[in-house]
Amino acid sequence: MPIAAYSPAELEKAKDILSRTGPREIHDQYLVGNMTSGDRRAALTAWSQAKRALDTQGGPTGVGEVDAYIKGVVEQYQKIWGVDARGRTGVDVVQALMLAVQVLGALDIPGDLVERKALQYGASPGLAYLMNWAVWIPDFLNKVETEDEDGFKYREEWWTKQVTYIPIKTLEQAKEMMLRDIERIDREAKNFGRILKKQI
Repeated sequence: MPIAAYSPAELEKAKDILSRTGPREIHDQYLVGNMTSGDRRAALTAWSQAKRALDTQGGPTGVGEVDAYIKGVVEQYQKIWGVDARGRTGVDVVQALMLAVQVLGALDIPGDLVERKALQYGASPGLAYLMNWAVWIPDFLNKVETEDEDGFKYREEWWTKQVTYIPIKTLEQAKEMMLRDIERIDREAKNFGRILKKQI
């Protein structure tokens, strides 16, 4: 979503409105019938664009929350951004930096913007590049073991998901599982249809 360009006066007005109104208040107005679903969508879009503009542009001071956050990350990590005897940055430093920068990904801040701002605040090219990349990494670094409702077990690590256990041993079990899946999909589709009718 592109960030709308706001003048300093508009940013101050947006800051005032955002301090009094949030997504919850907008949704509540929709629930009591004071706005249509189209109006609610437009209001939420405008709210998120103004919030993002404030976070990235700041107000008259020119320093938004995102700028301040990136500046703080650069100041902390540039101090420890060293290399070991083989010329590699320590794994602990890289993992800690990734976790620190992930909050920007949650705010939908593009990695290239993070890299440019990091360079602006004195980050070395390697640190700035890693901050760009770190915005896009998944939100877990450790292995996660999961099990779905059919009994399949998985190991998730970074971008990979490996099946570690398959509960199906016979053709009859496979057939039973497929029938359960068809019933579940049918049930979810009907439920979605009911929700959609209420929204229209």
